[in-house]
Amino acid sequence: MANSDYTVRSNTSGFCPHAVLAYSIDPLQTVIVMSGYTSPISNGIRIGMAAMIGDEIVSIDAQSGDNLTIGRGCCDTIPRQHAAGTSIWFFDDSIGSDYTEYTAAESIGVKLLPRTATGGAVPVEAAPAQGITFNWRFARPYPPGAVRVNGAPWFGSSFSMAPGGVESLVFTWAHRDRVTQADQLIPHGAASIGPEAGVTYSVIVRRYSDGVVLRTVTGITGTTWTYTLAMLVADIGSSAVVNLISFELSSVRGSLVSLRSYTVSIGAQSAIADPHFAQVALLLNFEGANGSTAIVDSSSHADNKTANANQQVSTNHSFYGGSSLRVTSASPAPISWTGLRFQRTVRALTVEGRHKSVSSFNGTEVPPVFRLFDNAGAQLIHVAKLGLNNTLSVRFGTETTQNINYTPDANGWVHWEIGVEEGGTARVFFNGVVVYTTTFMTLGAAGANCGVWVGGASLGSFNGVDQYIDGIRVTIGVCRHTSDFTPPTELPAF
Repeated sequence: MANSDYTVRSNTSGFCPHAVLAYSIDPLQTVIVMSGYTSPISNGIRIGMAAMIGDEIVSIDAQSGDNLTIGRGCCDTIPRQHAAGTSIWFFDDSIGSDYTEYTAAESIGVKLLPRTATGGAVPVEAAPAQGITFNWRFARPYPPGAVRVNGAPWFGSSFSMAPGGVESLVFTWAHRDRVTQADQLIPHGAASIGPEAGVTYSVIVRRYSDGVVLRTVTGITGTTWTYTLAMLVADIGSSAVVNLISFELSSVRGSLVSLRSYTVSIGAQSAIADPHFAQVALLLNFEGANGSTAIVDSSSHADNKTANANQQVSTNHSFYGGSSLRVTSASPAPISWTGLRFQRTVRALTVEGRHKSVSSFNGTEVPPVFRLFDNAGAQLIHVAKLGLNNTLSVRFGTETTQNINYTPDANGWVHWEIGVEEGGTARVFFNGVVVYTTTFMTLGAAGANCGVWVGGASLGSFNGVDQYIDGIRVTIGVCRHTSDFTPPTELPAF
């Protein structure tokens, strides 16, 4: 705007009493220290008056010298963190107006012309311009107050979500009423007032890195909302290791949203953390499209393989995720992994998985589910499907094979785990319960040819078998369990 576009109005107000923060303050700090206070009047600070720190409206509740007690986040503002040196304007008795009505969305330019006793007013052309756009502020609903997450203030806490840890975030708040509070300074922490007729609340969930909206929840009428682990999985997937997501809580009335919104950021992961992940030599989720032969190793080794046509990813049955490994037909070759990470320089180890059989079969060889072998090819641990339903055979080294019955879950799955302690005590667990104990001291020959087989058959043939394998995990150097436990319902992914 040109200087000629401005109209000089008569003097409408004196200078506003002013100070700055001597120290930084957090959003809920109510005792502050000011410095550099100046005022053209003797009583520039009154108890009960309104002031503004940055863009946050506060109430002055008490004063002792330069120490002020304040009410935070009054009117349509919310508490914020403010740095040392932030201006404090004690504006309640220093409000001016040009007595002109403006419409919403209208933009105007304003120049303030300070006047001194000896120098007169600053010339219009010398005064800096300030642009103002009217945005329905007077009509917007007030934001909620007393916002907390899992009982803690919405800011400053290290909020996080993860399976097995914090699995839900409970947001709570208090109602505010723009109409009822029009002549009152209600601090953020006060109990509910109202709410204003027609006001609801909305929560927008965003991915922090790029602001992409993951979820929008509207029409909340109460003072609480819960974000669950199931919502997290739907928003970021079931295998996310670390994601930063944010929540924006606002008040809404019709098409108007509160001037300010609360933002809560959290670190979230939808996959279970494994404290022994560094010792995991192989981690197979068998996730993929139906019929795929691509087998992904989700351990840090990322040793992916391609199965033959008789062993493939299947969506017919699954325990973890949406698919598993299906083994059918006669004498399919096993899927094989080898490497130094499988050699046993210590006795402690854990191997585990899920198994489901949907048929019995006839044949000269029981189809293996899992084998661990040493550098010379000697079998150290062997888990196989016996012809009878609900029976697995287990063998340690050259000892006698143990044929052990199990009770499957409602969907036909059994969780099996073999754990060997460093002292040699070995246990077989079905569904988290010890079903067999022995002593297994053999380490086997070390070398790069140590490895595992999954599925397949090495000798003979079998007909009519239809078995499914899910969630294979091999941990070298750690015996995860020495007594009964609850098997995981989600496979740790990192």
